[in-house]
Amino acid sequence: EIMMRVACLVVAALHLAFGRPAVHSNEVRRSRRKGPKSSPVQVLVVHSPGFDVVDYEFTELVPLPPDALQIDVHACSLGAFDSQQLRGEWGTCVMPLVPGREAVGLVTAVGASVKGFAIGQRVGVLLGMGMDSENENGADRNALDHMTMGAAAHQLRVPASWAFALPLALPSAHAAGLLSCGGPIWSQLTRRKLPKGAKVAVVGGGTCGQLAVRLSSALGFETVTLHRGDSIAIDNSNSQVSGKGTRAKVPELDALDAEHLRLHGGSIDALLCVSACDSIDLSPLLPFLRYGGSIFLANMQARALAIAPRLLQERRVQLFTADVLSHKEMLAMLLLCAQLRVRLQEQEVSELNADNAGKALRALTERPESRVVLLHEAKYASWRRANRTAARNGGASGAGSAPASLSSMLGVFSKVADESKKAASAMREGISKQATKLVEQVEREQAEEAAAKFGKLELPTPGTSAMHEAEEEEDMDEVEGDWDASGAESGSENGGEEDEEDEDEDEPRR
Repeated sequence: EIMMRVACLVVAALHLAFGRPAVHSNEVRRSRRKGPKSSPVQVLVVHSPGFDVVDYEFTELVPLPPDALQIDVHACSLGAFDSQQLRGEWGTCVMPLVPGREAVGLVTAVGASVKGFAIGQRVGVLLGMGMDSENENGADRNALDHMTMGAAAHQLRVPASWAFALPLALPSAHAAGLLSCGGPIWSQLTRRKLPKGAKVAVVGGGTCGQLAVRLSSALGFETVTLHRGDSIAIDNSNSQVSGKGTRAKVPELDALDAEHLRLHGGSIDALLCVSACDSIDLSPLLPFLRYGGSIFLANMQARALAIAPRLLQERRVQLFTADVLSHKEMLAMLLLCAQLRVRLQEQEVSELNADNAGKALRALTERPESRVVLLHEAKYASWRRANRTAARNGGASGAGSAPASLSSMLGVFSKVADESKKAASAMREGISKQATKLVEQVEREQAEEAAAKFGKLELPTPGTSAMHEAEEEEDMDEVEGDWDASGAESGSENGGEEDEEDEDEDEPRR
């Protein structure tokens, strides 16, 4: 039996060694690796400065980067910055150019190193400016080298850091403009450490002006609108929350009205400027600022800003631009907007195609403070039917699309059932408290992340400092004791010598 097993093993080895056919040198072996899949991308482009938008298609030959997302666009938002850029007011950029910086869509592919996103999830995207000077972690709209990519497209590839999960309660048509419009406003109101109940004056109207009034009121600030007599005031009749289902109109101040200046002069803590006019003069508004007040620029698209340096120096006024929000801060802003059921005002919605895009860009030159949303109605209607029940049940929590720690900070406002004045007041105060808690939670998390990354400077506590002082006092007492002892010894020696000298002097006298 042993010999039979050995013979079988030898036969099997010979079969493996000589039974396989030889590979001829003149035959080319095919690689098992598959080349990159070509993916046609349909976009709306402008080939030269102007507003002539046409359909355009190119092919993506490069595979999806490991840190990127591929998104099927449902809606994109156009603003005054798009028309200004196409008129050449922002400098040179790579042409052809796809307009738009904001989009909402569904994730269709996820990079290998991306975490926190899944296929089929609805996200909002905020792109870069498309300028040569910008540096957004090595990713910008000119990454293709042959065109400037934008949001007016049917498919997008973007870095995962530019995407944000959207709560289900936010409609795509309104969520498309919240990122660039609400992000700078939220940054200025939450990062500048304004005192509780500070008085904030919103300068500018249109879509951003009304959103600034809503967010400022929700964060607990006393909000007013400030404008010049010859400018258009903000229609904010639906801006400030005053109770369940009702909103009050915020006070409107005219900088050219002497009575308004007498009553409100020097009482405003900050001017929140969101105007998109061609030019704006802030000098007539400065007398309303208190001594040491601030001027916040938030998504301000004005080409020229006039201000008197003398007034800035006399009143010690500081000028701030908006910082870039972190991912958690942007999610906090979106969750609050979902809870407040924020809907962007003065914006038009039309079908996503080249003709409507051209019309929208021309309209934005005449009404720069408005917004236009290009919506793919068929795709959005299909998603809405599939998620209607989840959106109704999940509300602003996002049905798991946003972190639970942030959504829990907002609380549940539906518990307020009484429609009396007392319940309305409690509702208003509750919104301010929940918004404040949400901001504090984000700040604590950012401080912990910074401490973990860069370290933390720890100062001695009062108890330890007192103990050190006691030890120092003991050391000083010991030193003083040593000095006293040495002084006493030297004193006794010197005293003896003096006595001897006195005796010598007394002898002649005797």
